[in-house]
Amino acid sequence: MPIEKRKPCNKPLPYNRKPREPKVKDAPATSAQPIIHASCENLTLNDLFTVFAYIDLHPTLLQASVVDHFKTLPSGALIFTQSTLPHKLK
Repeated sequence: MPIEKRKPCNKPLPYNRKPREPKVKDAPATSAQPIIHASCENLTLNDLFTVFAYIDLHPTLLQASVVDHFKTLPSGALIFTQSTLPHKLK
């Protein structure tokens, strides 16, 4: 019985690659740091109670002023946006 051979298969072709832009090699050196987006950090329950107590002590203060106050605390900044306050105050 002779050994039967299968028909040889064609090798697959390489896939089409997406063209990339070349990297700029003559870019100036910079010490700029990327912007840190820390507004997505969650506040703890204690942090929220601290914010609510401050709002109760200063009822005439605007929400944007409350946010600015807590961004500049020397003991440690609480970073949140003005839009989170109405959601938490409900």
